Amino acid sequence: MNQTDAIQPRLTDFVDVQTLQLLQDGFAEVTGIATSIRDVEGNALTRPSEPSAFCLLVNASPGGAEACRLGHAEASRSILGLHETCRYRCHAGLTQLVAPIVVEDRQLGAIIMGDRPLGKFDEEAMTVLARRHDLAGDELEKAARLLKPWSEAEMSSAARFVQQLANTIAATQICIAPEG
Repeated sequence: MNQTDAIQPRLTDFVDVQTLQLLQDGFAEVTGIATSIRDVEGNALTRPSEPSAFCLLVNASPGGAEACRLGHAEASRSILGLHETCRYRCHAGLTQLVAPIVVEDRQLGAIIMGDRPLGKFDEEAMTVLARRHDLAGDELEKAARLLKPWSEAEMSSAARFVQQLANTIAATQICIAPEG
């Protein structure tokens, strides 16, 4: 372990990936909403649960997978220092909720959930996305039509729920040794 690791603990120092995956899978199964748990840099700690056909299609393209990876990293970093769930719009135009996992005022990770539009997809935006990632436009459009748009009430409810899940994960942590 290097000196940086001693200063900044990781979520997986306290909860094993298998337990995180089980919590995440249960949450996603109950809500039907795509979910993943990330470290503070946005790297995946778990496999995505309940991914949509749209996201699976985009991630099947190397360029799409890289854009999603970069987007998750940006979403995770965007909430550093915050203690509340925030909205994030991904490169494909989907809205995600990002909740920090905080233990003793230290962010150890994030839960990203959602991958749903706020409204109907713009056909021109679908065409651009399909071209950018070398995807079949008709398949992408078909998958986009299957996505259920968020309502404000659903987003508010989901934000509270995902933050409670993040808090529950944080509460399972053992005490982090004080610095110094």
